[in-house]
Order: sequence, then C-alpha cells, then structure tokens
Amino acid sequence: MPNSVEHFLFVYQRRKSMQDKGATNPPDSVKKFTSSFVEVLKRQNPSDMVEIVKDQNRATRFVLVKNGEVLGELQK
Repeated sequence: MPNSVEHFLFVYQRRKSMQDKGATNPPDSVKKFTSSFVEVLKRQNPSDMVEIVKDQNRATRFVLVKNGEVLGELQK
C-alpha cells in the first residue's frame, strides 16, 4: 500500500535524528541510505505517493508511483 512522500519524509527524518543522536546505531550502510533518502524526499512533492517494492535479492526499493522512479534502494 503506497504512502505519501510526506509520510516517508517524516519517518526517515525521525530515524536520521535518532541515528545522529546515537539513540540507534544501525550499520553505516543504513545510516548513509537514511541520510541520502531524506535529501531525495525533500525535493519531491509531499503529496506524491511512494510504494515499497521488495525483490528476490532482498533489496527494498522506494518507488514513486506516478512515474516509477526509484527514490531509494536499501540492500539487505
């Protein structure tokens, strides 16, 4: 089920803040993803919809519904 860019921006800004404060300490690859994903989301229309797509290789992609653009990809 897709959610808005605004939703994901809120969630990932919160995660980034927690990482920056040391409240959470995920792997560096996740920290890098979080930081870059927040920056990408800031440039999008807040009302656009984003869908989470997982592939066979366990990658998670955040895809803009209106045009299929991959906004972020997180490898497991």
